[in-house]
Parts: sequence; C-alpha cells; structure tokens
Amino acid sequence: MKIYEQKYLSRPSNRMLLASNLNHHMLVPKKFASAHLRTFYFDDSKLSSFYESANGNYNKIKCRFREYINPEESGAYYSLEVKIRNGLSTDKIKHLIYSKLPKAYRIESFNSLVRELSNITGKSYSDIKNVLNNKTYKPTCIVEYKRQRFDDKYKSVRYNIDTDIIAKRTSSFALLESSHLLEKKYINDIFEMKSMSVPIFPRSLSKTRVIRSSFSKYLWAMIVLDNTNRVPLL
Repeated sequence: MKIYEQKYLSRPSNRMLLASNLNHHMLVPKKFASAHLRTFYFDDSKLSSFYESANGNYNKIKCRFREYINPEESGAYYSLEVKIRNGLSTDKIKHLIYSKLPKAYRIESFNSLVRELSNITGKSYSDIKNVLNNKTYKPTCIVEYKRQRFDDKYKSVRYNIDTDIIAKRTSSFALLESSHLLEKKYINDIFEMKSMSVPIFPRSLSKTRVIRSSFSKYLWAMIVLDNTNRVPLL
C-alpha cells in the first residue's frame, strides 16, 4: 500500500483549536476515532534505520510493532508493520493481529516476533520476511501516545493528532506490559495527513497555527533516551 504523509508540529496549547477545527470541517469515524498506542521500534546492529532517518535519506526501512492499549470491541490487539520509504511516497506493509501474545511476552527481535505471531495466527507474513532478508532487527525503544483520527469529507485523506508522546527505553529485549525506568516526554503534539496521493493542506485549517516538520518519533526517541553516546546528538 503506497501512501503519502505530511507532518506538522502543534503546541499543546493549540490542541483544542486544532481539534475543534477538525471536528467542524472533517468527519469523526464511527469506529476507532481515538486510540492509545504503544509502538516498539527495531533496528539492526548498525542502527541503519536510525541513520537513514537522521541523514534525511529518501530511501529507508523502518520495522515496528504497535500495541493497541484497551482496544475497542472488534478492534485488533496489535499491528505488525514495515514502512519502506521510496522518495516522497511510503510503501507500508501492515498486518492487524487479533490474537493476544502471552502476558509479559519477551520480544527478543522483530524476526522472532514475526515467527511467533505466524505460529499464533497461522499466517506466513512472507511479505515482511522478504523485506527482512535474514537481517536481524533488535528492539531499540518504545514510543507511547494517544491519537485522535479524522477523515476528510470529500477526499481520501486521514488526519491524525498525536498527543502525550512518551519515549521509553528498552534493552536488548522488550517486555509487553512492563514498566520502564527511563521515560522522556515530547513537548509538542504531532498533526499528520495521510493519503494515497500527495495531500494538500486544507484551507479550513489555515488558522490552526501548525508548523510543517519532518519529525520522526523514532529518531527523537533514540536521541533523548541515549545516555551512552550510542547515537549522535543532532
């Protein structure tokens, strides 16, 4: 699935204005209009995904596992994802998981997680395995946040507001439903637009005081959590 994304920074003091404009001009979905998300990020031994993002590469790969905290009825528990950036567009491989992993499941690598979910669901996830190409991706950090979703009334465009963004440290493995000693909170909210074609910023939102940005939750989390000079300070 090829998508185009645009991201904007928005101050928390601007949250009500932005949400009010979206409520007025856009549609609130009947299901899954809001969510509490916990995203586990993975990288190889060379931190290739981190450096691709830090260097502003237009071609990059990102592996992540998303947990939906207290999902709505009939909603998925998890999402297994690989994002492949090719220039301005992004190809996303995404599989929703409706079966639960064992409590306090230990995630050793993205690869082992794919195998475990394959055993649980009976699906091969061959599209993801082909992208991994036998390269091992270990957990690096966790980012948790709350999301509000809106849909355009006339075009196939989705609008998200991500708030209360928190980065959490993990070690050589990650545990589901575990506490984390080190947490860092991001000072701003993120507003993003997603579409199957290049989205155009709506005129109805022109007074919402958002600022265009290439913000990456993964890049930010890796930097603010780093106490060992493992990643460069940008």
